[in-house]
Amino acid sequence: MRKGFQMTAIKHIQAGFTLVELAIVMVIIGLLVGGVIKGQELVNNAKITRVAKDLQGYEAALNAFRDQFKYYPGDFPQAISRLSGCTASSFCQNGDGNNIIGSTADSAAILPLDPSTYSESYSFWKHLLLANLISGVVLSSNPAAPVNGETTPTSPFGGKYEVFFDPVMVTGAGSGMQSAGQFFRLSSAPPGQVALPLLSPRQAATLDRKIDNGDPSSGRFLANYGSTNDNCKNVNVYNETNPGSLCVVFYRIF
Repeated sequence: MRKGFQMTAIKHIQAGFTLVELAIVMVIIGLLVGGVIKGQELVNNAKITRVAKDLQGYEAALNAFRDQFKYYPGDFPQAISRLSGCTASSFCQNGDGNNIIGSTADSAAILPLDPSTYSESYSFWKHLLLANLISGVVLSSNPAAPVNGETTPTSPFGGKYEVFFDPVMVTGAGSGMQSAGQFFRLSSAPPGQVALPLLSPRQAATLDRKIDNGDPSSGRFLANYGSTNDNCKNVNVYNETNPGSLCVVFYRIF
């Protein structure tokens, strides 16, 4: 009898320890999953903060250049004579001095920035580089064969930053208001292709709230081209619960 009692007790003890061990394992798994999710959130927020600093930093560099040379980078008509290293061999060109960066020929919000038309958009980065105001591009890069991270800077989310003038940027929540302006664009498109979306609506909304008014259709920070609704935004609200969609985002300089 005593032997049978001992064997039963041992089985209960073993079963009890197994349940405790399983509980501990489940807690550890939960902590690991929670840590991974929290870590991803922290990384994502750090990237968004970096994009905000990049956009504001490029704008500050543009203004510093204008203060020093009295022209915008890219638009600078005396770049070859006044910027050491701005030569034909480095594909660095003078601008036309008309106080815009790029071309007024087309609405460029989603167009690829053809270097034959938007030469100032590529010289913009070279002028800033030669003025020691930015890094992240290669002086010798050829705009005719653009490479993200060489011809134009890359963002923490990939893709690239571009600068262009748009004579007809449609903004406003369904109002059809038109306003020309100079913009930075963040796009995932390979070099030389039509702008493609890069940020999720939630990422775009977080970035918008950080540097502007949180409205995708008004202010300085805009999402997608035009005032119509799409997967990125609904009227003047980001579709933050739609993780499968992406946004092309724009930051108005002036």
